[in-house]
Amino acid sequence: MKRNSSAGMETWLISPDGNCCYRFHSHAERRFGPPLIYADIWFTNGKAPTGVEKRNQLTFDDALELCGQMLLDDWEKLGTHSKESQKCDLTEGLKV
Repeated sequence: MKRNSSAGMETWLISPDGNCCYRFHSHAERRFGPPLIYADIWFTNGKAPTGVEKRNQLTFDDALELCGQMLLDDWEKLGTHSKESQKCDLTEGLKV
Protein backbone atom coordinates (compact mmCIF):
# COMPACT_ATOMS: atom_id res chain seq x y z
CA MET A 1 0.00 0.00 0.00
CA LYS A 2 1.35 3.40 -0.91
CA ARG A 3 0.59 6.21 1.48
CA ASN A 4 0.73 9.18 -0.91
CA SER A 5 -0.63 7.62 -4.06
CA SER A 6 -3.26 9.46 -6.06
CA ALA A 7 -4.50 6.14 -7.45
CA GLY A 8 -6.30 3.78 -5.11
CA MET A 9 -4.35 0.70 -4.08
CA GLU A 10 -5.51 -2.76 -3.10
CA THR A 11 -3.76 -5.50 -1.15
CA TRP A 12 -5.26 -8.94 -0.55
CA LEU A 13 -4.23 -11.26 2.30
CA ILE A 14 -5.48 -14.81 2.85
CA SER A 15 -5.59 -16.62 6.19
CA PRO A 16 -3.31 -19.60 6.83
CA ASP A 17 -6.27 -22.00 6.57
CA GLY A 18 -7.52 -20.40 3.33
CA ASN A 19 -11.03 -19.71 4.67
CA CYS A 20 -10.85 -15.92 4.94
CA CYS A 21 -9.39 -13.01 2.96
CA TYR A 22 -8.80 -9.39 3.85
CA ARG A 23 -8.87 -6.72 1.16
CA PHE A 24 -7.11 -3.49 2.14
CA HIS A 25 -7.93 -0.60 -0.16
CA SER A 26 -7.70 3.17 -0.06
CA HIS A 27 -10.21 5.83 -0.92
CA ALA A 28 -8.67 7.39 -4.05
CA GLU A 29 -11.05 10.37 -4.07
CA ARG A 30 -10.13 11.63 -0.58
CA ARG A 31 -8.29 14.94 -1.02
CA PHE A 32 -8.02 16.32 2.53
CA GLY A 33 -7.09 14.80 5.84
CA PRO A 34 -5.17 11.65 6.61
CA PRO A 35 -5.51 8.70 4.23
CA LEU A 36 -8.32 6.29 5.06
CA ILE A 37 -7.98 2.59 4.42
CA TYR A 38 -10.87 0.14 4.22
CA ALA A 39 -10.32 -3.43 5.38
CA ASP A 40 -12.96 -5.74 3.90
CA ILE A 41 -13.30 -9.22 5.35
CA TRP A 42 -14.16 -11.82 2.70
CA PHE A 43 -14.88 -15.50 3.09
CA THR A 44 -13.75 -17.96 0.44
CA ASN A 45 -15.08 -21.15 -1.09
CA GLY A 46 -11.56 -22.62 -1.05
CA LYS A 47 -10.74 -21.27 -4.51
CA ALA A 48 -11.84 -17.63 -4.63
CA PRO A 49 -13.36 -14.90 -2.46
CA THR A 50 -17.15 -15.28 -2.35
CA GLY A 51 -18.34 -11.99 -0.86
CA VAL A 52 -17.77 -9.24 1.66
CA GLU A 53 -18.70 -10.16 5.21
CA LYS A 54 -17.70 -6.90 6.95
CA ARG A 55 -15.96 -3.57 6.21
CA ASN A 56 -13.78 -1.64 8.66
CA GLN A 57 -12.47 1.90 8.17
CA LEU A 58 -8.92 2.41 9.47
CA THR A 59 -6.27 5.09 9.51
CA PHE A 60 -3.25 4.38 7.33
CA ASP A 61 -1.07 3.65 10.36
CA ASP A 62 -3.61 1.25 11.90
CA ALA A 63 -4.04 -0.55 8.56
CA LEU A 64 -0.28 -0.86 8.14
CA GLU A 65 0.06 -2.27 11.66
CA LEU A 66 -2.79 -4.76 11.13
CA CYS A 67 -1.43 -5.87 7.75
CA GLY A 68 2.06 -6.31 9.20
CA GLN A 69 0.77 -8.34 12.14
CA MET A 70 -1.26 -10.56 9.83
CA LEU A 71 1.83 -11.27 7.71
CA LEU A 72 3.74 -12.16 10.89
CA ASP A 73 0.87 -14.52 11.78
CA ASP A 74 1.40 -16.46 8.50
CA TRP A 75 -1.26 -14.77 6.36
CA GLU A 76 -0.19 -14.77 2.70
CA LYS A 77 -0.25 -11.84 0.31
CA LEU A 78 -2.34 -12.59 -2.77
CA GLY A 79 -1.61 -9.42 -4.68
CA THR A 80 -1.30 -5.65 -4.76
CA HIS A 81 -2.33 -3.54 -7.70
CA SER A 82 -3.35 -0.08 -8.71
CA LYS A 83 -6.98 0.31 -9.68
CA GLU A 84 -5.71 1.97 -12.85
CA SER A 85 -3.77 -1.18 -13.80
CA GLN A 86 -5.04 -4.61 -14.72
CA LYS A 87 -6.67 -6.60 -11.91
CA CYS A 88 -4.50 -9.19 -10.16
CA ASP A 89 -5.33 -12.90 -10.12
CA LEU A 90 -6.77 -13.43 -6.64
CA THR A 91 -6.73 -17.22 -6.91
CA GLU A 92 -2.95 -17.25 -7.44
CA GLY A 93 -2.07 -17.78 -3.75
CA LEU A 94 -5.13 -19.69 -2.63
CA LYS A 95 -4.54 -23.15 -1.22
CA VAL A 96 -6.48 -25.82 -3.09
